[in-house]
Amino acid sequence: MIAIIYFWESNQTIAYSSTDWGDQFITNVSLGDAQHDDRTSFGLYDKLVGKWEFKIPANVPVKAQDQLTFKVPRNLRLVSNAQFNLKDRHGQVIGRVDAQRGSGKITVRLARYVTQHDGGIYGNFKLGLLWDYDRVKPASTVAVSWPRLRTEKYKILPHRGPNSRETVYSWGWYDTKDPQLIHWRVRLNYAKQPLRQVTYTDLIGINQQLVPDSIRVKKVKFDRSGRKFKVLASRSPKRITQYSQLRFAVALGDLNGANLIDFETRATNSMARCFKHQAQLTGVNLNEKNTGKTPVKQASGTGSRLGEIRGVSLRDDDARQPLPLRLDTVLAGDDHQLVIKFGLVTLGLVACVSWFVYRRPR
Repeated sequence: MIAIIYFWESNQTIAYSSTDWGDQFITNVSLGDAQHDDRTSFGLYDKLVGKWEFKIPANVPVKAQDQLTFKVPRNLRLVSNAQFNLKDRHGQVIGRVDAQRGSGKITVRLARYVTQHDGGIYGNFKLGLLWDYDRVKPASTVAVSWPRLRTEKYKILPHRGPNSRETVYSWGWYDTKDPQLIHWRVRLNYAKQPLRQVTYTDLIGINQQLVPDSIRVKKVKFDRSGRKFKVLASRSPKRITQYSQLRFAVALGDLNGANLIDFETRATNSMARCFKHQAQLTGVNLNEKNTGKTPVKQASGTGSRLGEIRGVSLRDDDARQPLPLRLDTVLAGDDHQLVIKFGLVTLGLVACVSWFVYRRPR
């Protein structure tokens, strides 16, 4: 009896574990350029946009907090971390997308919306992508294996390398582990021209601040492709003057070869989609500028119940077909407790029956 009372009192509500549905609801993936136009050929350093579409068929027992999880193909990488809500045209949240640049993992965590619309759910979202430069080479064909879909082949165009007359050029990228940390690299005098009394000045753009003591300057020698380089020497930190969190300068003196300047900034506005800085090289008969940029953060999406996508009726026969369910779940802590409590009740009932049998007059 005690076991029965314990079970009743402690199980007024039962917690169910969430289900990871993996990638089984993904119906289409496409790769486009910065203008979102689908393409099958790209430059190695092009800014890419991936678009994923998913459909959850009618009557599939999904619930709030269930997840769709999958990874970016191994020869691509995310521009940055991203977290945003998928909403329908009425502003109701269907789920939340969480993309992690370091692992390449994308998670869509479903909201209560999915239990309120059992006729099926449609969603799509876009994320900024780059080629993985360690796995992808210029003038090649790359096979990209999308989740649950065909392997698509893309042509990587030849890369001519930097302009042979280049004096100053800069670019930036987001840190793999810390999405608010931005790495910058400035390439100086790739043309290997004799430059006299050279000073480099950097003006940090809005929504970021210079990370103290992050500036590094080195003499380098590039290979013929212009992609790889060998460090010849590091320049003294005494040549660096930091005027503020938004401006610094480097006294380079006379230059006859290429140099690299690396530094870091930290974002002060996590909502900013792109960061910039101005790189300026001055000297005798020299005044060159270049604006360095990070890739633009592409992160957006929308969704609806099936039959009402973007306000247009959608005929979706597949949504009514039964789907083999793949439940990647294990018993959560509450479920284990539930099993234990059922065991206690069973033991209690057995004890009660045994007591009555023992007390029965013979």
